[in-house]
Amino acid sequence: MKPKKEKPNTDLAAEVTQDFESRKNARRAFELQWQLNADFLRGLQNNYITKFDTVVPAGRQFYWQAREVFNHIKPMVEQRLGKLASYIPVIGATNPALIEIVQFAFVKAGMFNLMQRAQLWAEITGTCFYKIFWGKQTDDIEIAVCSPFEIYPDQLTAESIEECQSIIHAKVYNVRDIERIWGTVVPGQDIDVFDTASATVRKPRHGVMENAAVVIERWERPSHSHPNGRLVVIAGGKVLMNGELPFVNHLPFVRQCASTNAGCFYGTSVIEGAIPIQRAYNAVKNRKTEFLNRLACGVLSVEDGSMDLESLENDGLAPGKVLVYRQGTQPPKFVDTGNMPAELAQEEERLLRELEIISGVASLYHFTQSPNTSGVALQTMVEQENRRMSRAVGEIIRAVGEVANQILRLSNQFKATPKGEVTVTSRCDASPRACHCEEDAKATRSDNACHCEEPKATRQSLHGNKPLTSGRDCFVTGVPRNDERKEN
Repeated sequence: MKPKKEKPNTDLAAEVTQDFESRKNARRAFELQWQLNADFLRGLQNNYITKFDTVVPAGRQFYWQAREVFNHIKPMVEQRLGKLASYIPVIGATNPALIEIVQFAFVKAGMFNLMQRAQLWAEITGTCFYKIFWGKQTDDIEIAVCSPFEIYPDQLTAESIEECQSIIHAKVYNVRDIERIWGTVVPGQDIDVFDTASATVRKPRHGVMENAAVVIERWERPSHSHPNGRLVVIAGGKVLMNGELPFVNHLPFVRQCASTNAGCFYGTSVIEGAIPIQRAYNAVKNRKTEFLNRLACGVLSVEDGSMDLESLENDGLAPGKVLVYRQGTQPPKFVDTGNMPAELAQEEERLLRELEIISGVASLYHFTQSPNTSGVALQTMVEQENRRMSRAVGEIIRAVGEVANQILRLSNQFKATPKGEVTVTSRCDASPRACHCEEDAKATRSDNACHCEEPKATRQSLHGNKPLTSGRDCFVTGVPRNDERKEN
C-alpha cells in the first residue's frame, strides 16, 4: 500500500485551524464556567452566565438595592492551597542514578514553584497541565505549567491524556517571539485574551495583545499514516513545523485535576460547588443590611398634600430639621418595621457551615467555642479533613510521578541515561504520617496499588535535603512537609 501523500502547507494550515476552532466551540461551556470561577475568586460575584454564552454582571432590581460582596471563596481556596502545599512528593528508586536525574530536572525547573502555580489553576478551573519537553535553546529538559484555556483534546469524553489521539496546545505569542523561536515571519494582529489581572466590575476581563498571533501545536499519536506520530505547528495561516513527534511515541503533557469527572476530560473545581452558596450568603447579608438601614434611617409615612415632599426627599431628616406640614393634617410619622428576623442570622450561619463542608477544610473556630469539645473530637475532625483532602493530594502525587516518568524518557532519549520507571501511590493517606507498611509486612501488592516503603528506609524530597536508600522500584508518595515521619 502506498503511503499517504502529505497535504500542501496551505491546506494543512487550514485543516489544523479548522480543527482548532471546532474544538474551541465544543468546550465553550467549560470556558464560561472557568471564567465565572475566576470572577467569584476575585470578588466579582454578581456575574452570571447568559444564554448568549457570555459572562456579565447582573443589574440592580432597585436603585437602593444592596449588592455588596462578602467573599468567603477566596479564603476557602487559600486555606485549601495552604493545606495541599504542606504535602510534597518524595521520590525513591532502586537505582540512585534515576533519582539524581529527576532531582536535577526538578531543581533546575523550579518544580516546587511550578506545583504551586499548577495547583492554583486546578483550584480555579478544576484542571491544570504540565508540559515536559526538550528545549532546543537550553539543550536540556524543561517543564512548563499550562492552563486549561490552552489545552484542547480531540474528545471531551476522554478521561485521561492516554485516551486522546491528539491534543492541541494553543497559545498567543508576539510575532517577534515566533520569528525568534521558529524562524518564520507571520502577520501580527490584535488578539483578545482572557485577562484576570485587569478584570474589575467596570472593566471587562478580556484584554488585547497587540502584534500577536495564535500558535497552534497539534500533537498526534502514532497512526497508520504517521507511524512515529506527528507534530504540526501553525501560526498566522503558515506552517511553522510539520514532522514526526520529537519525543518517542508519547505526548508531552500531564493532567492534574482538583476533582475528576466520570466521562469527562476536564475536572471540577471546588469553587463551582461553592458559587450557589456564596450567592445565597451575599443575598442574606445584603437583606440584613437593607433591614438595618430601614431601622437606622426609618421609613416615613406622610399624608398626601400635608407638606413639601421634594424637600423631604432631597434633604431627608437632618438633625434639628424643622418639619412644616399643613394645618389640620396628620404629622409625618415613622413606620414600625419590627425587629430583625432571627431566621436571617440562622441562615447566615448555616450557609457558612455549608461552605466549609464543600471546601473540605472546616475552621476550628466553631468547634473550639464549645467548652465541652474534647481533644479527641478535635483530632477526629482533623483526621476527617485529611481524608477528604486525600483525593486532591493523590492527584498531585500522580501528576508529579508522571512528570518524573517523562523526564526519565527524555533523558534516556537525548542523554542516553539508564532506563527506569517511576510508580506512584494510587492511594494516598493525607494524615500526619506517610503511607507505610508494618515492619513485618512485605510488598505483595500490584504495580497499580500503593507502593509502600519500609519504616527504616530513608527518603529524599524535592529539595534534596535527605539521602535515599530503598529496596524497591522508584515511587512517589505524599509526605507532610512540616511533620515528617521520624526514622528509626
